[in-house]
Amino acid sequence: MVSTVERVTRRFIRPALWLLVLLPAPMLIAQLLLDQLGADPIDKLERLTGAWALRFLIASLAVTPLMWLTGWGWLVAQRKFLGLAAVFLGVRTPECVHGARLVFRLAGDHQGHPQAPVHHAGDDGALCLWSRWR
Repeated sequence: MVSTVERVTRRFIRPALWLLVLLPAPMLIAQLLLDQLGADPIDKLERLTGAWALRFLIASLAVTPLMWLTGWGWLVAQRKFLGLAAVFLGVRTPECVHGARLVFRLAGDHQGHPQAPVHHAGDDGALCLWSRWR
């Protein structure tokens, strides 16, 4: 028999996980728009998205011991959800960095980056290959 606590937890865990997974996006966009990413914003953006991917990976790996301790088999779906969030952030990090470089290129911000056009050309090619865009 399912207890009331477990029923309430099952009902509200997925929306809470969605909020947790979507949390990095507005934070990173706000830091980018408020110019709080430091001298090398692209590197900082890459590190922050990678750190969030690592957090989600660790959270998804921690679900299994939690299932063993509590006996809550329904946590398997939440583990899969967190694992997919980690993979999504890990895979999308290069695209996020490419988008940031595109914004800086359109803004004409090449100060301190003498090789920026070369890096951008490489990013464009990698993005085209990555997304199978022909």
